Amino acid sequence: QTDDNGLNFAASYTANFQEDPDVTINYLATTGGSVDPEDESLPPATGEAQGSTATPHPGYHFVNWTNDAGDVVGTELHFVPQTDDDGLNFEATYAANFQLTDYTLTIETYPYNQAGEIDIYPHQTYYHIHDVVYLEATPAQWYIFLGWEGDIHVLDDPASNMPVLTFQDSDIILTAKFQRITYQVDLIAEPEAGGMVSGGGIYSHGSQVHISASENPGYIFVHWKESDSIITQNREYTFIAVDNRTLVAFFRHTGDNDELFIPNAFMPSSQYPENRVFKPVFREMPERYSLSVYNRWGERVFRTDNPEKGWDGLFNNTEAPQGTYTYKIRYKMLTGAEKEVYGILFLTR
Repeated sequence: QTDDNGLNFAASYTANFQEDPDVTINYLATTGGSVDPEDESLPPATGEAQGSTATPHPGYHFVNWTNDAGDVVGTELHFVPQTDDDGLNFEATYAANFQLTDYTLTIETYPYNQAGEIDIYPHQTYYHIHDVVYLEATPAQWYIFLGWEGDIHVLDDPASNMPVLTFQDSDIILTAKFQRITYQVDLIAEPEAGGMVSGGGIYSHGSQVHISASENPGYIFVHWKESDSIITQNREYTFIAVDNRTLVAFFRHTGDNDELFIPNAFMPSSQYPENRVFKPVFREMPERYSLSVYNRWGERVFRTDNPEKGWDGLFNNTEAPQGTYTYKIRYKMLTGAEKEVYGILFLTR
């Protein structure tokens, strides 16, 4: 304006400006995580954005930051917005995106795959946090299930063969432990002073068991017996473990003569081969030997010079009748005089 006299005059004038109101930048988190801070306000020209940090929840992982248009604007957990082409801050909303993490389930069997089978429901390539999986461990024949090892904290009952598994935020590795069924083989010497027995213990199903008996001086081994059945007259006996067993080695006191044991009965139809023949048992093989068996009329029904051969109850290829028979044994050991032994035996059918 002119002065009061309508004249122009020398003067200086200042143009004053004010910054536009603060702009707000919002930070959102999709399912599976959080952001901090969730927003910030700053002057459009002079403000400097601090940004926000994305944190995934357990079982999720961070993917990226996107703007309102869905464009990817960042791939690091911490995101700082850019200014516009004029270098100004502007109002905007950015989203931190998260995704469920894939986890794997690995189950092994011990001691090997043939020991048992594992059923998994549902059976998937990948699982996610809080997924529930049902397991069933089935032992193979002659095996038993012992329990689980590994990441057992995810199981509701690690001792059960049908546990429920709940996924947490990691891969899971489990081992189903199986064990072959075992049996106890107990051996007894009767009488205890008669000798020693060996080979007892714990055996896996199907394994071979070898037991043996040895006499003490003044005794001779008679037979192995189980319950009321004679198993074998041999000192050594081999069988396959399929059950718990208690076998008794019987010894007979012979005083000074412990060279020979003579059974008093036999049964050709016995289920045990050793009981199907009448055969004296020597501690050591004699130098010379003969065995003769006679019926009640004095007729000789069997003779042999072989100490390994016994009478099978046949006479002239015909079954001899059940009843009482007598025997005569003549033998000579490597050291000592020739001896003769007489006795009675019973043939049962």
